[in-house]
Amino acid sequence: MTTTTGPTPGATGAGDDLPGSPPRPRAPLTTAAAPAAVVPARVPGHVTGRPLVHRAVGAPPAVVAHRGSSLAHPENTLPALEAARRDGASWVEVDLRRTADGVVLLLHDPALDRTTDGRGDVAGTRWRDVRHLDAGTWHSDDHSGVRVPSFPQLLRWAVGAPGTHLLLEMKGVWDTASAADAVAVVRRYGLASRTVLQSFQPATVAAVAAAAPEMARGLLVSAEGVGELGPASEPGHAEAVADLVRRHGLSLVNPGDRLLAADPDLVARLQALGVAVWPWTVDAPARWDALVRAGVDGLITNRPGALLQHLAAGRAA
Repeated sequence: MTTTTGPTPGATGAGDDLPGSPPRPRAPLTTAAAPAAVVPARVPGHVTGRPLVHRAVGAPPAVVAHRGSSLAHPENTLPALEAARRDGASWVEVDLRRTADGVVLLLHDPALDRTTDGRGDVAGTRWRDVRHLDAGTWHSDDHSGVRVPSFPQLLRWAVGAPGTHLLLEMKGVWDTASAADAVAVVRRYGLASRTVLQSFQPATVAAVAAAAPEMARGLLVSAEGVGELGPASEPGHAEAVADLVRRHGLSLVNPGDRLLAADPDLVARLQALGVAVWPWTVDAPARWDALVRAGVDGLITNRPGALLQHLAAGRAA
């Protein structure tokens, strides 16, 4: 890890990071200037104020760092996000969960056990009992002492990383009030135009649409199905996805790569609905190549640096 002065990313206390606290002044992190985005011709209805998620004609797909640079660093932590930014990823994807006392934090699993030295369900644990847990040693001793970030800590980091966009996966079912609270914090940090909210749960996507119709939102789709959206093999699955796109004004539909490996034409069928397609989680160069040929708009990967090098070398075409 690069040595820095000041607090270690992810190890800062969060006593002042209540969900609604405004950002403190911070010097921007050094980052390469992002190229001007181009709205592709197939998206005449792009909504001003939302991030551009469609792939421009002739451009490479967006590189989305899955839980940050999560092979080299502990997932869903500030060091992983900062590494993804340094690698050049234009987007970082993280998972949002709520504690027993309503604090939003970054963690993938329902339980604390796998990625911290804590035990028990996140939903049954108070923030004060999570904030000091070690979220790094499970990955390697080099990351000992890294903490679970709160939502405001993530957003403060993003304010200082102006070339990076946020893909926020809302885990579980969120009601309209909870979704509205999360959106209010995003707005307070001035990040609405750089943020997409997504979920596997159609009910959560509906809550975001009701709470903040101007915010970009996406639906994750798995072969197994989640919530009211059944397995992809069930009759009527495609029609159900199309209905959700129309009802909730989706910007993205992000399928698991297993679905696209079995049905590459699914990319074009989804794009015909007017949505961008960012498959997950794709780490093999052969699959990068196949999906770029299929026309995906973005690639969600645990290896953002390697994918960017692959694209720059022209090996994906």
